[in-house]
Amino acid sequence: MTNPWALGDYHEFATEMVWGFGPELVTACTIGGGQRVLDVATGSGNVALRAAETGADVVALDITPENLAAGRAEADRRGLAIDWVEGDAQDLPFDDGEFDIVTSSAGAMFMSPQTIVASGSVATASRSAASQASLYW
Repeated sequence: MTNPWALGDYHEFATEMVWGFGPELVTACTIGGGQRVLDVATGSGNVALRAAETGADVVALDITPENLAAGRAEADRRGLAIDWVEGDAQDLPFDDGEFDIVTSSAGAMFMSPQTIVASGSVATASRSAASQASLYW
């Protein structure tokens, strides 16, 4: 089965339509140097790139390799070090409490609330419930 997120040019869509979400979420979360940040359903790195620009240690997770490749290329152009991980937001490959802040800009909105709650992945990845932030339209 074809991954629908790999159809078309997601990075082009993101930069034209939702690119402003990244700085807003990073500012709202007061992300900065010394923090370990996980950006779930990162797409091509809208939030991850901006978090890395603050000096944070960033992991960007997405289910679509094509989106990760676009984000990696953008990070390379900007001279940013980000750990790009292919994975499913419903089954995060990280230890509980591994991150100071967990973000998701629009990506998790495509999962049902029941699925997110049932998986528990996002909730346990951050060190506290106060360190989770999502931005949707």
